[in-house]
Amino acid sequence: MFFCRSFARSFGSLLFCLVLPTFFISSCSFDYERGGEVLRFAISTEPPTLDPNLATDSVSHFLLTNLQCGLTRFDTETLKPVPCLAESWRYEDGGTKVVFNLKPAFWSDGKPLTAYDFIYSWRRLLSPETGSEYAYFLYDLVGAYEFNTGKINYFPGVTAEGDRTLIVYLRKPIVYLPSIVSFMVTFPVRQDIIERCGERWVEPECYPEIGPFILKEWKHEYKVVLEPNPYWVGNKPKIKRVELYVVSDPSTAMNLYVFDFIYSVGLFSLAIYKFRNSPDFITSPALRGFYVGFNINKEPFNNVHVRRAFAYAVDRDAVVKALGGIQIPATSWIPPGMLGHNPSVGLPFDPQRAKQELALAGYPDGKGFPTVKLYFNHSPENRKISEVLQDTWRKVLGVNVILESMEWKTFLYTVVNEKPALFRLGWGADFPDPHNFMDLFTSKSGNNHTGFTDEEYDRIIDIASQTHDEKKRTELYTRAQKILLEEKVAIVPLFWGVNVGLRKPYIKIKHNPLDVIYFDEIDFDFSKARR
Repeated sequence: MFFCRSFARSFGSLLFCLVLPTFFISSCSFDYERGGEVLRFAISTEPPTLDPNLATDSVSHFLLTNLQCGLTRFDTETLKPVPCLAESWRYEDGGTKVVFNLKPAFWSDGKPLTAYDFIYSWRRLLSPETGSEYAYFLYDLVGAYEFNTGKINYFPGVTAEGDRTLIVYLRKPIVYLPSIVSFMVTFPVRQDIIERCGERWVEPECYPEIGPFILKEWKHEYKVVLEPNPYWVGNKPKIKRVELYVVSDPSTAMNLYVFDFIYSVGLFSLAIYKFRNSPDFITSPALRGFYVGFNINKEPFNNVHVRRAFAYAVDRDAVVKALGGIQIPATSWIPPGMLGHNPSVGLPFDPQRAKQELALAGYPDGKGFPTVKLYFNHSPENRKISEVLQDTWRKVLGVNVILESMEWKTFLYTVVNEKPALFRLGWGADFPDPHNFMDLFTSKSGNNHTGFTDEEYDRIIDIASQTHDEKKRTELYTRAQKILLEEKVAIVPLFWGVNVGLRKPYIKIKHNPLDVIYFDEIDFDFSKARR
C-alpha cells in the first residue's frame, strides 16, 4: 500500500508518503484518570477515504483494519493469516476452488453478515465504474481481469451457497490467497447502505462496521473517534475510546508526546540523534521500500540510458545519513526478512558510469539536458531526501532538477492521473509475500505509475505466484528484479524502512514488520504509568 506517514508524526502503510509504520503512524496516550480506557493518537493527515474498495494509503488502512475485518486477519506475532470473519476454509479441485465458511457475525447495526456482502464488495472493487487502483488484487480469480477491463459484464470468480458459505474460483493455485483476503480492499461492504446514503455512506451516521470498533465521530481535518463495536466477533477490547487527531506538524506531535498527551511519536531525522539514548527510544524492522520512479514514456526518461544515469547517480548512503542513519540503503526491491531478498541486485552509486550513460543518451556532462521536476509529498524527511537527490544529480550529472512538493492528497492525485516523469514514492507490504512487492510493477497493476510493461517480467511473476519451492521462487524473483532495476530501470530503490520513535513504557502493543496494529489487542501496564 502507498504510505502517507511522516517520520515525525508517529512511531507507528499502498504509494509511500515516506513516513513511519503503523505503530508510528500515530502517537497515542491513555487517560490514566479514567483507568486507561482512552487512547489518543496523532495522525499526520486526514484519511483520504474509509471506503475499503477505494482506499490505497496507510492512514486509511490504519483505521480500516480496526473498523472492519476480512475473511482473515494477521497474527501480529507470526504474520500468518488467521480466521477473522471466516470460521474455516478448504481447498478443492487441485487448489483452484476455495470454500470459506463464515462465522455467525453481525454488523454494528445488528444485521447479520452474509456471503453476499463479500460478493457485492468484490464485484464493486472490480467494477470499471468504481475505478479502484487495487482492482488487480483479485486478478487471480476467474474472470476478474476480464470483468475489470470491460470484456465481460459478469464476475464469475466468487459465488455463495447460502448465507454463510463463500466459494472462490481461482485461475491457478496460488500460495497467498488467505493473506490476500486479510487486506482492506477485500473487506465486505453493505450494498443497502451505499445505495441509501450515496457518497456519505462513509460518514458516522451511515457507516456500517464489522470490526472491533465503530466510527463514533469524524470531524474532518481535525479528529476521528472510535468506540468498541458491541457486535464484534472477537475478544472484547480493553480500550473504551480511541481519539485520533490530525497533527501535520512534527514539532507539535513531539510536544504532545513530551506532555503525555500521546504515547508514542515517530522521530524525524534531527530528533533521532537527540533521543537515541532515551529509555523510550525504540526501533523495529519494517517491510517497506522507498524509491524514485520514472514515467518511462515521458521525455527525457523514455531513454533507458537517462534512467540508468540517474540511477547510478543516487548516493543512498547520503540519503540515509540525512535521515538519521537508521534506514537501510537499498539497490534491490524486495526488503530484508522477505523471501526473495537479494541485496546484490540493482545499480549501485557509480558516478563514472552515470556520466557514461548520460553521454550515451546524448547529453555529455549534462549539456542540453532539459530541466525536470521531482514530485514528492510534503514532509521534512521527504524534503531532505529530495534535496540530497537534487544535489547529487547536479554534481554528478550536471543536470537541473526542480523540487515539487505537494500535500498528500494532491500528490496522490497527480501521480495517479497526471503520471509525472519523475517522482518519489514508497510501498509497504499489504501481506508478507514477495508477490506483493513484485506484482506492483506488472502491466496490469493499478498501482504501477511508471508506464513500465514487460512480457517476460509479467510471465515470471505469474509463474512465481504458483511456485511452492522457495529456492526456485527466489531465483524467479531475482531475475524479475534484474529486469525491473537493471535492464529497464523503471524505478531506483533508495532504502528499506525501519521504524524509529519514542514510546511510553506503560503501553503493551505488538509491533510487527507489517505495521499492523489492532486496537483490540492493546493492553496497559499501569505500574509503569506516570501519575
